[in-house]
Amino acid sequence: MAIASVALLWFGSQILLFLIKGPNWVLIPQDLGYNYLFNGVNILRGDAAGTLIHPAITTIYYYAGLTWLIYQLFGAGELAAWVVGHLEFTSQCISYFTAFLGMLAFYVAGVLVWRGTGSVWLALLLLAQGFIHRPDSMVLNSFGAPESFLYLLAMLLAGVSALRLRAESQPPQPERVYLLLSSLICATALATKFTAAPFVLLPLLALRGWRHRLQFLALCAVWGLFYALPILLEPLNRAQFIEDLFSLVATTRNERAAAAAQTDTGVSILHLFDDVGLWAMALITAAMLGALLVARGKQSGRPALNAVAVRIALAAIAATLAGVLLILLRPKIHYVIAYTPFLALAMIAFVHAYARQQRPRVTTLPGGRITLAVCAAGCLYVAYHNLVAGGEILAMIRHDRLAIQARLPQDPTVERAAVIAAIPATNPYTAIAHANSTSRFRLLSLTRGVTPAHYYDFLFDGRSVRDSAGAIWTLADLALRYDRLYFWVRPFMQAGRQVPYAPALATLQPLIQGQMEQLSVMRHVALHTLYNPQSAPMEDALSAWTSGGCDASTGPCLTLRTRGVMGANLTRIRLRATDAQAARAMPRAWRVLGSQEGQAWRVLHTQLDGRSWRAGETRDIPIAHAGRFRQFRLLGVAPTSEPHGRRWPSQALLMSRPQDVGLRIYPGHGARLMTLAQWDAGALWSHTPVLEAVGAFPMTVARDMQKPRYVDHYLLGTGHDGVGARDAIGRMPTAWTLQGSNDGERWRTVDQRAQEAGWRPDEQRLYALSQPGAFRWWRLRVTRGAQQNVLRLYKARLLNMRDAQVPELRRQGGFLESATGLPVAIALDFDAPARPTRYQLEADIYAPEAMARAPFAWTLLGSSDGRRWRRLDQRRLTAPWRAGERRAFAIAAPQWVRHLRLVVTEVADHGGVMRLRNALFYSLAQDDAASAPPSEADGGAPSRRVQTESAGCCGS
Repeated sequence: MAIASVALLWFGSQILLFLIKGPNWVLIPQDLGYNYLFNGVNILRGDAAGTLIHPAITTIYYYAGLTWLIYQLFGAGELAAWVVGHLEFTSQCISYFTAFLGMLAFYVAGVLVWRGTGSVWLALLLLAQGFIHRPDSMVLNSFGAPESFLYLLAMLLAGVSALRLRAESQPPQPERVYLLLSSLICATALATKFTAAPFVLLPLLALRGWRHRLQFLALCAVWGLFYALPILLEPLNRAQFIEDLFSLVATTRNERAAAAAQTDTGVSILHLFDDVGLWAMALITAAMLGALLVARGKQSGRPALNAVAVRIALAAIAATLAGVLLILLRPKIHYVIAYTPFLALAMIAFVHAYARQQRPRVTTLPGGRITLAVCAAGCLYVAYHNLVAGGEILAMIRHDRLAIQARLPQDPTVERAAVIAAIPATNPYTAIAHANSTSRFRLLSLTRGVTPAHYYDFLFDGRSVRDSAGAIWTLADLALRYDRLYFWVRPFMQAGRQVPYAPALATLQPLIQGQMEQLSVMRHVALHTLYNPQSAPMEDALSAWTSGGCDASTGPCLTLRTRGVMGANLTRIRLRATDAQAARAMPRAWRVLGSQEGQAWRVLHTQLDGRSWRAGETRDIPIAHAGRFRQFRLLGVAPTSEPHGRRWPSQALLMSRPQDVGLRIYPGHGARLMTLAQWDAGALWSHTPVLEAVGAFPMTVARDMQKPRYVDHYLLGTGHDGVGARDAIGRMPTAWTLQGSNDGERWRTVDQRAQEAGWRPDEQRLYALSQPGAFRWWRLRVTRGAQQNVLRLYKARLLNMRDAQVPELRRQGGFLESATGLPVAIALDFDAPARPTRYQLEADIYAPEAMARAPFAWTLLGSSDGRRWRRLDQRRLTAPWRAGERRAFAIAAPQWVRHLRLVVTEVADHGGVMRLRNALFYSLAQDDAASAPPSEADGGAPSRRVQTESAGCCGS
């Protein structure tokens, strides 16, 4: 009865904790929000899970199962749409059910301890540790987080291990039961979070004999293989897991390097013990361990200590210490809480080891009553301290959230204001943005309707934000679009002080400085670049600048060109010399010049400074004569101690006025994959895989489609027959006419080609019809071929891109892949007209598939209405790809379009699988959009505030 009452009391405390903390979208102190809910919905939709960085397989499938059950009981319509419309209701149901499971785990663990020791008091000791933690710490181990499952699994493992205390010599049957249960619990914990790896030490050390230990490890491997099946059998999950695993290693390494550089490692470790309960349990366990060692040395004439109890106590301490050492790689207090049941188990085993009877009594131990009184007083103090300290923090979180929400404008049209929130700011829209990021944006089309357009997600690069549609904007873009920018952020602790996340290119004017969160107004947004002469031009494109030398200069010179048509209005330039060699190369005097076309230059500023530069020094050069220019030149006019061939400076930061904006990016989750099945209008023959005809030209290939079919493109392809594929490419057509007819008698020419030589093995060429149309009869009339009197065609397909149904993008983890054959198209549609001038493709990082499946030949098509398509660019590479390589391509004749199709017709290994990690489309800045075509959405030209647009089809 007592055990059930305590378990029920713990369930009530969890419900109270939920009510105090607030909705699931409150991201402080926990920053998960709707992350695992979105990943569970991905599973239910047949997609990859999303982020598998923990790996949290059990958590994601737990959310998927409960979400499906909740939808069956309360939902209507399409599952994903209903869940997105009821995010908080679904999350709360899962949170309450998780608390219910916790109550069951508490009760089962307590009963197991009681059965193993015969003492209700020892069972209550295990359950009591669930009440000693601060409320703000327990929030991190609740709400269905992976840590909450680790905590419950640790309770069950402690209970199962305590069951072995009922006799020193265990019969075979209970030993096999312990092997089965402990291996299942450990494998489940490891599939939930990697920090649970030390769980294995508890049963491994508690078991007797290597035979049982090897059996335990084998069972763990079997259970682990079962949990790994979603990763092993599903390529999407497998690729995602590999990518997240590398990301986790890199993140851990970077955090450790940053901590070492900032000398805050000790502060991070001490932060693990902000929870007084952890200190108390660690000290009591250490005291008991010391007493045990003393007792083992004085056993002469006394009954021997319970060997099973001693072994379990030492195993529990070893598992806890190993867990703490592992957690020190990323010191977080809620990781340690999962190991407190092991400390309680060690205490229980210590007491049992001292007992001379099967039913131990604490009062029979030396000083037992005094010890019991001290422990009771300590528990009361710990409970009081945690309630005050943790409750105060939760109260501050609620106070700051309400104060900031009251200060923000409810109607953005009144103040023309935007809200930029950085994770973990406590509002539902930031929680949705965070969940979209961890679920790989697969629900973005649904969440877009529930997020206001004036809320933006800060991307921590110092200059960019993401809107509700997934488009990435620079801060300078928003400074033009809105009259006021609010910045909502939670400061984080670093080296014992609060350090806020802040944009690097703006200053903040605080409005509300709360204890947990702060609200500021963003001022002085600037355009910038980091000059790096080794960087590719496209790497500088994100800053809207490119750099180069000065051909006509005999001294040190640097030219920076803005991509804006109207240029930029500089206010200052910041230069930096990173090392001693760069410092010696820096001139003693500077001249800053500006130009529109690069011919006539105007002196904007002269900096006469005879001081020598030092390694690591940074200097600001103000621009005295402001003006709008497209090119800027930094000219060194005083001698240096380093040859002029040395590239300088190490870094150049250009600051401009707020109205000179940078770049807008349409990210990859807005793209879709189009396979041949979506746009195939039929083949020109169907009776044989390869068509070959012998005779005099012209030769005709014709087919009756049974009904009129609209065609706007067609595809011809070769094969690889013959030595060196000479038979395949040597018999292809070089001149032809494509015609259509509705009666089989009157033919209309829709396309004509005259010089199409130079075919390559397994090549596919895409052609746009000069006069698209719908016809029942189609024929290809070949007038000339590569070989006289012989024609061979491996592929000839008619395509309808106008009416193609473009599906949602299905990403394979961190890359985009299609295994349905070629051609395949990456489709990108804009809300407003864009004029791309360059684009960049990035191969996947996993070799050798990355190099073999990367695009090798493609055609870029654009359309303003989705019906009439123009070829913007066509490429066939000559050099092979490298893993992770990026290549940039210029569009010779840019056009205003609202739809882009990158049609891949050939990959590097000539197979049928295309894989691409990233593709970005860039367009020039425009201060005056009068030249843009009218937008169908608003009936006019695009906003003049749009300066630079860039579209990314597959960015991760």
